[in-house]
Amino acid sequence: MSEVRTLIKACLNGGTSRSQHPSVPQTPGELAAEAVAAVRAGAGAVHLHPRDPSGAQTLDPEAVLVAALGPPA
Repeated sequence: MSEVRTLIKACLNGGTSRSQHPSVPQTPGELAAEAVAAVRAGAGAVHLHPRDPSGAQTLDPEAVLVAALGPPA
């Protein structure tokens, strides 16, 4: 019998805005910190929606990289 494996995926913010939930991570630094916390808690994958400074969802490469890798040291 084969071993059953489970993948836990942390979805950090989706389409939720701060007006809907004041604690939702929004800035690239907040998303990076929450992603690290989720992986430390056992998540094997992270899904997030990077935001621009106004809070709108963005695929701007800089916002995506900071959210995925954390702010520069």
